Amino acid sequence: MKTLLTLLLMFISFISFGQDVKPTGLLPIQAPGFYYYQTDSSVWIYKGSTLGWTKLVSKKMLKQSIDSLSFIGYSIMYEQEVITSGTTTYTIPFKLRDKTMVYYNGILLRSTQWIGIGTTSLTIGVYPVEKDFIKIQN
Repeated sequence: MKTLLTLLLMFISFISFGQDVKPTGLLPIQAPGFYYYQTDSSVWIYKGSTLGWTKLVSKKMLKQSIDSLSFIGYSIMYEQEVITSGTTTYTIPFKLRDKTMVYYNGILLRSTQWIGIGTTSLTIGVYPVEKDFIKIQN
């Protein structure tokens, strides 16, 4: 997994041109040459004294990329733990589609047991209790 991540980040760094200014407060990641910047949740790579520092991806850029993939058929998983018993409406970070699958404690709910298609609000038709899990696959 570490090798795959290293290769992926190296590929991204090679297609990035130019040099960014290194921010202060970078934390090393377990892959050599890669650093994590907590202020904006971005990943940086050091490409040597000639090429310098390059910002690879930030949390915002990554979220936008993942959201854009959902419209062409890639699935997104979201998991929500029930904090308060009886809460049936949850806000999720993406719009529900007609092909969305909702799981309650690992059991697939029928489409008649939840509502919210086209919105970012999911309402389930079961009574959840504390520590239950709701998983949404879009």
